[in-house]
Amino acid sequence: MNQELVIRIMPSMYGDVSASSLQWVVRGGEEDFASTIHYGSFADLKIWSEQVRTEHPDQESEQAVVLVPGTMASLQCLSVSPAQKKHMKKALPYLIEEALIGSIEEEHIVGQAQSSGEGDVLAGYIAIATMNRLLEQVIEAGINPVSVVPENCLWHSDTNTVTLLFECGMVTFWSNTMVAQTIDQVALPLVLNQCFDSEQTFADDDDTVDITDGESHQASAIRVKVLYEQCEGEPQWSEYDELAGRDITIETLGTERGSVLVALIEMLEERRKARALIEFRSGAFKCPKKAGKRWRQWRPVAWVAGSWLVLECLFYSGQGFWYQYQAANYYERNYALYKEINPADRSVVDVRSRFNSLLKRSATSHTGNDFLQVLKTISKVSSQTAAEGIEPKSLDFNKSENGLTLNVIASSFDAINRYLEALGQASLQATMKTANQEGDRVVAQLSIKSS
Repeated sequence: MNQELVIRIMPSMYGDVSASSLQWVVRGGEEDFASTIHYGSFADLKIWSEQVRTEHPDQESEQAVVLVPGTMASLQCLSVSPAQKKHMKKALPYLIEEALIGSIEEEHIVGQAQSSGEGDVLAGYIAIATMNRLLEQVIEAGINPVSVVPENCLWHSDTNTVTLLFECGMVTFWSNTMVAQTIDQVALPLVLNQCFDSEQTFADDDDTVDITDGESHQASAIRVKVLYEQCEGEPQWSEYDELAGRDITIETLGTERGSVLVALIEMLEERRKARALIEFRSGAFKCPKKAGKRWRQWRPVAWVAGSWLVLECLFYSGQGFWYQYQAANYYERNYALYKEINPADRSVVDVRSRFNSLLKRSATSHTGNDFLQVLKTISKVSSQTAAEGIEPKSLDFNKSENGLTLNVIASSFDAINRYLEALGQASLQATMKTANQEGDRVVAQLSIKSS
């Protein structure tokens, strides 16, 4: 059996969660867990929880169940029609509206179908503020509850038997036809008189009723069963004599195995198996289930990996926005430059393709500048084998004569003649104006014009 931490909040007439006394025990760790019940406050529960985690750091934490007393959560058995049962979540708050002093919106309400009748629903409700304080106190003690159960839904009794539980100045009473309720011990006589005076309090389908002289008498004798914590001692109750005069049998005994918590745990398991357990685990108060031990071991790694992934996404997203901004800036600058060069173009979509087309047209179009044409032809001839031995030194363009003078150093006069012949074949008028022999080289001045 998996270990389960059961925390019981003791009933208190003040109803203050933070000041309530507690009982808690780990169920499933030891066979006899009645001897290991702890008593204290929420501060003591926190100290105990920290001590357990310190002594057993590798041990998986127990599943925590919180039992809420009748002074915090109330119960009612309601008769529900088939039409209402189809819309239970909407109908349930208004079915118990008359039992509430405050507003419906201030209560947290749940319901569970009962096996006793098809139209019966056991409804429980607890103030939202009380529920919030309860969860805050338990979580602050280092415990995450997986279930919050009103303990009054666990009590059950035999036929024609009223059971009374005395503890902490409060009394919880119930019968086989009454839902358990917790009240101040001072108000008990008034409540019991109303219960015994009512003919329907102990009526059951299986009971036989004799009618004599207009009075109804139940076939079975009424019995009152008084329970108490053995550590508190037998309660001093002044109603014993009055009940004895009503022919009511009174049986006083301590709770089984000396603790109310032990009895509640056993009934909790019975209700779970019967799937008839009321839990305040719906809506905004649904208790989160704890992750498995294997997942808790890898959770830090997953947290780091997730954080790194988020940072990576933020970095690349920021980088993308920056590059997009830079691209938009370059586009604006290139567009302005293109419009400056070619203002006649009115429909510009792709600036880059337009720029490439413009440069390509400029390279292939014929220019009317003679100097550029002559210079282009000279450059082409100078790259051929006919220009071997020719080293250009300087040139001078004469705009009036529409020609240029090229000063070269040649290895010989034959090299100059071959070069002049190649220029002529390239449709240029090339003549040698001067030539001087300087050592093994020839310094010459050539006149070149377009033909």
